Amino acid sequence: MPETQEESGGRGAQPASTSVPPVEQVMQWMVALAHAQVHGCPEEDMETSTHSAPDLSTSSQSPPLLPSLPVPPVELAPIVPSEARPPTTLPPPRWRAGQDSSAPVFVDPYGFVYGMTVSEYRKYIQGEAVQELPAEASSSAAEQTDLTVAPLPAPWCERSTPADAADVPVLQHVQTVYEEQQKERLRLWDDFVSRGAGLRSAGHEPDTLWHTIFQSFRSIDRQSALVDRRWRQFLHLCEQGIPMRYRPAIWAECTQAHTCAEPGEFQALQARPPIDAQIDLDVNRTMPTNLFFGHQGPGVAKLRHILHAYTHYNPTCGYCQGMNNLAAILLLTYSNEEDAFWTLVGLIDHVLPPGYYASDMLVPRADQSVLVHMVHRGQPKLAAHMKALQVELPAVTCSWFLSVFTSCLPMETLFRVWDLLMVDGSIALFRVAYAILIMATPSLLTTHSAASFYQRLRVCTAHLFGADELVQTAVSLRDKVRVHDVKAWRARYLTALKRHAPS
Repeated sequence: MPETQEESGGRGAQPASTSVPPVEQVMQWMVALAHAQVHGCPEEDMETSTHSAPDLSTSSQSPPLLPSLPVPPVELAPIVPSEARPPTTLPPPRWRAGQDSSAPVFVDPYGFVYGMTVSEYRKYIQGEAVQELPAEASSSAAEQTDLTVAPLPAPWCERSTPADAADVPVLQHVQTVYEEQQKERLRLWDDFVSRGAGLRSAGHEPDTLWHTIFQSFRSIDRQSALVDRRWRQFLHLCEQGIPMRYRPAIWAECTQAHTCAEPGEFQALQARPPIDAQIDLDVNRTMPTNLFFGHQGPGVAKLRHILHAYTHYNPTCGYCQGMNNLAAILLLTYSNEEDAFWTLVGLIDHVLPPGYYASDMLVPRADQSVLVHMVHRGQPKLAAHMKALQVELPAVTCSWFLSVFTSCLPMETLFRVWDLLMVDGSIALFRVAYAILIMATPSLLTTHSAASFYQRLRVCTAHLFGADELVQTAVSLRDKVRVHDVKAWRARYLTALKRHAPS
């Protein structure tokens, strides 16, 4: 698979501490990290086109020397919804409370509730009256459900209240448009599958069909005109979004989950006693507004099984806060928790850069330096504006990378981004982040303070319902944000970080 295998997972890190630092400590650490990275970046040519991506290969400068920083564990924002299939035993996908249009309630196809809490919604479905909470109690409940520690929480992790009612029609419209698009796109995908796997395979399961197709992509005939044309057709379809019907099989192939899987091992790992108490804390506060997870939903136990199994599967790295986000999105994609587990293993080992969840945080810190360097080279106006406002970009984008964008994007857009990540590899992290900044630049340039800059960037990402625009902008950067350039700059920043790390 071109570029998909550009990174191979590593397991060379020590287990992260399970203690959770206060919100202020985490934010101070991220801002300190951002200061070290941004202030260390070389000044770039301010005449470069605002929308041009950096040509990293042409610069011979070594990365600046970065001071060593204390690295407490970072807790990421609860996950944004996944392209999921809510259990059939849960309420129907759409529902409005009574006839009161002033306080609409919306449940999307992935089980996320807008307009009231999960517990209130379940009580209503069961025929129990929903009691209005006093203002003080409502505020307290919101504080208990909003368990985000990252500086910019995901738009879907906060308690949904009637105050969000203005967004419900927007969400309903977005979902309607998306469903109409998928009807047409599914026809194209079905045609691609029937021609790629052969008509005799038409009745086979998607896993079998896509394994056959990917075998041809990986075969010795990979450079043949026919296979290459099929690969380019496949990439084009992925850019339009992988249908829910085929997404589990395609993600499993891209992450090499079948190669990682060993029969019976997941059950053996799951049977071992838990060794990380932090997992039990995190699973109970993952996706609190989702019917599958919130209020002790049926997905909580599955999430706990996967994460405990991973700590035994990879004891060197162990569980790192934020893995609950990745596992949850996979649980909403796969009906079987064992399939979700092995896809998580493949994602960490074969898609994300090696050592991304190591306790020293060296790789994600280096990646933030690379992104800042790209912005200085390709978007000098934005870089100058951030410098004038004393904005530290990694204070925001570090959460994007570590959470694989689950901390910032609407769910449909998030899944389109994950589709790119699966087929392009970890380089998609940079292309998508840079594309977001390109799209947000006109708005960001009108801000007058660091606080307003951060808030505007959050609003821009939380309302990126136009998945097509974001994906196409990221795809247009394939020839500019290149794998070998990013690898080279990551290696240089890693060298600088290791040189100044405490012995």
